[in-house]
Amino acid sequence: MFVCSEINGALNGGNMAVTIMDIARATGVSRGTVDRALNNRGRVNPEVAERIRETAERLGYTPNIGARALALSNRHFSIGVVLQFADTPLVLDILDGVQAAAKEVAELGCEVTVKTTPGTDTEWAVRTIDKMKKKGVNAIALFVNDDEIIREKIRELKEAGIDIVTLNADVADSERLCFVGTDSLKAGRTGALLMTDMLGKKGKISILIGTPDNANQRIRQEGFLKEIRRNGGNIEIIDEFCFYNNSDALTNHVEELLLTQPELSGIYLNGEGKNELALLLKEYRREKKVRLVAYDMAELKKEYLMDRTIDYIIDEDGYQQGYLPVMTLFHLLYRHENPESDRINTDIRIMTAANV
Repeated sequence: MFVCSEINGALNGGNMAVTIMDIARATGVSRGTVDRALNNRGRVNPEVAERIRETAERLGYTPNIGARALALSNRHFSIGVVLQFADTPLVLDILDGVQAAAKEVAELGCEVTVKTTPGTDTEWAVRTIDKMKKKGVNAIALFVNDDEIIREKIRELKEAGIDIVTLNADVADSERLCFVGTDSLKAGRTGALLMTDMLGKKGKISILIGTPDNANQRIRQEGFLKEIRRNGGNIEIIDEFCFYNNSDALTNHVEELLLTQPELSGIYLNGEGKNELALLLKEYRREKKVRLVAYDMAELKKEYLMDRTIDYIIDEDGYQQGYLPVMTLFHLLYRHENPESDRINTDIRIMTAANV
């Protein structure tokens, strides 16, 4: 496994063992993809997984059990994880990644404490961070609001020697170590390009956002709008609506649009609610199909993609957004190894009826 083979190399002083990063470079995939393929967890294309396993065997990759025992006896760390919107499908995927990493590092003497809240609550986040600091955590991974209070809290933690990795949504201009997540601007531009291609750069569209409190969604919206205005041709935005993660508000609003806007050609859904929206579109069965671009495969009823009620899902890898922050902080604590960049971008995957 990743951490074990790198520890093996570190403890053998110069006689470095093959690491997961070596395999990732050799196969041209992320280290998280290598980890999932070698440990049979998460979604990996079977052909890619086979190539990874063949490369690992060719390079002589072997976990070192002795290194685990030595690490466990000599070093003990504690990492905190603080997550908002914990009742959403994407964050449930993120939690899967966190738990996989927690299990892995537990074998090496590192404890991971996870605290979650449904929705968003900056005061709760600050209280939770303070409790973790008091209990002596060595580092924290955060998915919280981009807020001045949080920025100040990160500065305070940095001064106390506690490093922070933000995930899914960054805290801008803060002293965090790095950010792990999708390039949200690019994800928004991708949505716009898919919409303009489907509509032939003409038609009327609605833009729906889940919550302005989610920095990831705000930046995606910015990317979408910029791309539409730059390359959208004659596409007209006739509606922008925030439904505050309320599926009833979402479907009521879209139902009114379907009744009052016969020229509606496309919907860009930047938030949760894709299953409810797809069901509504199927029920209306308008002569002119309304194109739908949405985000995240988590808890999607795949029938809606298979029957093309949803044309495209832009999927951000939630598992990696949970796994990589914990592993990045573990490597910092164990080997004083800083991440290669202050932004670790996870993959953007475009899912259709053809590849779902």
